Amino acid sequence: MTRRSIVGALLLLSPACAERNHDTDSPAGVDTTGGAETTGGETEGAAVLSPAGFGRRFAQAACAKVFDCCSPVDVRRLFLTFPEEAVSDRSACEEFHARKFDRFVRGVAGSALEGRSEWDGEAAAACVERLNAMSCDEYSALVRPHDAGMIACRVLTGKVSPAGACRSDGECIRGFCRGAAQWQEGACAELPAVGEVCPDDRCEAGARCDWATAPGVCAALKADGEACRSDDECRSNGCSAPVFGAGECGEPRVCDGDPADDEDVIATCVLDQGDARIQCKLGGADAWSCDCLERGEVEAHCSPGLNDPHADVCRQFNCCP
Repeated sequence: MTRRSIVGALLLLSPACAERNHDTDSPAGVDTTGGAETTGGETEGAAVLSPAGFGRRFAQAACAKVFDCCSPVDVRRLFLTFPEEAVSDRSACEEFHARKFDRFVRGVAGSALEGRSEWDGEAAAACVERLNAMSCDEYSALVRPHDAGMIACRVLTGKVSPAGACRSDGECIRGFCRGAAQWQEGACAELPAVGEVCPDDRCEAGARCDWATAPGVCAALKADGEACRSDDECRSNGCSAPVFGAGECGEPRVCDGDPADDEDVIATCVLDQGDARIQCKLGGADAWSCDCLERGEVEAHCSPGLNDPHADVCRQFNCCP
């Protein structure tokens, strides 16, 4: 199986089950540790936010942006892979993130007590205001499907030196927390540069982990007009390629305020077995449909007759001859 097919053959267009920081299970893109003061700071337009205030305000801002800018297909992609049911409106979105931020606040206090990081309430407030002020085009250039409508914000000052023990990126003075897992500490390290291996699927700014070969190697993001197959290859965060097809880097289409340019595909999977490949996709109102390939050529089409986006279609329900 290819590295991009994630675990168990299922690769959703929101491609991971809620990318989370390791120690607190909080939404991706948000540092999860900081100051011990965890209440207050919730006034509209507040210049300083506590972790709890930031959690509420950031969730409100992100969910407002999701339902202002994202089409129904986009929304299903954003939330499809989470254990909870896909959200259908702004209120449900805020409730969804509230559960994540409850854990986030506990992680903030714990790391502060250990002296690993310090909460930056001004940066937290600025992050919320930045998100509120974004146009849909600006939001589309930053949002990633697996982050459930969130954008990356650094709201901590890390205190852990390189090679020191850490549980999340925010605890590191610079770089990231390499090797951290849910119940396992990692070590602060520099982000891999272009040309270096990226076993943690992380690279320096302006690069991505390319898993075309094993192990993955950091490659520079592509400029507009260069060939691509997925948004994450492109500096713009946009690729014109249809699912399983080729295109060019250019304007992003996810959550850009224009539902007309969205391809109605909410989930995909790929499984490689020697020269054979099965690649399947699921539309919002259809059953899974699959292509059976041999040496790169489509030999047959089939469907397992399922419409469950979480079904392990490529492996467990493989319909290819």
